[in-house]
Amino acid sequence: MDPAPDRTGRWCGLGFVLTLVLASQSVATTAAAPPPQTAASETATDPPSGTDPHRFGARTLALLKSLEPAVGQLVHEVLERNPDLARLRHQTRAAAARADGAAALPDPELTVKSWLEPPQTRVGPQEYSLALRQRLPWRGDRSRFERIERLEVRRLEAAAEVLSLDLLTTTRQLAEEWRFLAVEERIIENERETLLRYERAAQARYAAGTGLQQEIVRIQAEITRVDLRLSELRLRRAECESSINRLRDRPGGTLVALPTTSTPDPPALSEDSLALDRLSPSISTRPRVEAARLAERSAALRQELAARQRRPALGVELSFTAVGDRRDAVGRATPPAGNGDDIVALSGSLTLPVWRDRLAAERRATEEARRAAAESIRLVRSEIAASLAEVTQRIPRLNEQLSLLEGVLSQQAREALRSAETAYSTGRLNAVDLLDAEVVLLEVRIALERTRADLALAWIELERATATPAAKLTASTPTTPDSPGDPS
Repeated sequence: MDPAPDRTGRWCGLGFVLTLVLASQSVATTAAAPPPQTAASETATDPPSGTDPHRFGARTLALLKSLEPAVGQLVHEVLERNPDLARLRHQTRAAAARADGAAALPDPELTVKSWLEPPQTRVGPQEYSLALRQRLPWRGDRSRFERIERLEVRRLEAAAEVLSLDLLTTTRQLAEEWRFLAVEERIIENERETLLRYERAAQARYAAGTGLQQEIVRIQAEITRVDLRLSELRLRRAECESSINRLRDRPGGTLVALPTTSTPDPPALSEDSLALDRLSPSISTRPRVEAARLAERSAALRQELAARQRRPALGVELSFTAVGDRRDAVGRATPPAGNGDDIVALSGSLTLPVWRDRLAAERRATEEARRAAAESIRLVRSEIAASLAEVTQRIPRLNEQLSLLEGVLSQQAREALRSAETAYSTGRLNAVDLLDAEVVLLEVRIALERTRADLALAWIELERATATPAAKLTASTPTTPDSPGDPS
């Protein structure tokens, strides 16, 4: 009777291989677990009603809270529904998911080999074999991989806040233009009613024989011109509504609920409110600068990894070979020592970096990528500084124009119109001169509203450049949210 085959060693070897597979995956999962982090958006407190503080950055929330309710509601809708911003949020979540596994070990490779014609050994035929290979990164490589992915998450978060601020600014600009057009339309409609009153007076004078038909025709031509202007204004308002609806992902004909009153008065300026030396130092904390800085840090880490590729890559392999019992006549008659014993082997490997041209090219590419990222920081800072310089010069000039229009010109135009109406009612002035005085007052009123709107747009641009509400800019010491630190 043949001796019972001893399979204990075989099952032990197979169990050892499977245990190593599970252990390597457990170590990889543990190493990949990210440290607890707090997103920059979680530092904001007291968000506006209906606003999720986890969806917006601290700067965006601060600007949202500073807006009047109607405009703030419109901006909030844009930030919630805009497809570009939603796409960027999903990209951020995808990057965060990748970062969770960035520090994991490379997947082990399990090889199964079965011989169709089992080779014979002294102790029996080889039936099949299992081999488990694991590549082992050098110390510090996995942490760099994780830091790169974490930096990418933070860069996308900063990019999302940049886009949020851009959408907020664009929406406010469109809303301000829409408001101006609504006010101008109301002024023109009032002008039309005044012209109709003039027309009735001219017709009465013509019927009484004290006026000319030419005066009636001249007034009617002015009414037609006003009607054309109203049609143009309504078309421009429709274009603003279409642009706003595109930002908030609504049908083009959806009505916009905004106030039709004049633009509120601008913030009061102190002597140093718009001083560049007061505003410029905080440029480094702007979201655009932060996004560029994070990209530069990521490029620096990639350059370090490229330099480390010159070292050989390490690997380890554990193999198990199942060996059957000797079944030939000699083996059955006189079984050899260790008959049917399985084989377990442990080996190491090195991947030799012999192709120096490829490694040198990779190092040059990562070095240039880091330099490009550094230049991006300089470019963004220069653009913000130029925008600050331009808008801080424009706001005082617009304030001077507003004071001139509100004071001298408006008073003079109203006085001139009153005098013209009095002279016209007594027959000492014709309709053409009366219309000239009316047109002057009309243009002064429209110029006043246009200047108010331009001043509001300038403040919006300043808040965009500084990422800070105007109330804080005009305070004695402006405050800005802190820039997040280095994730390393």
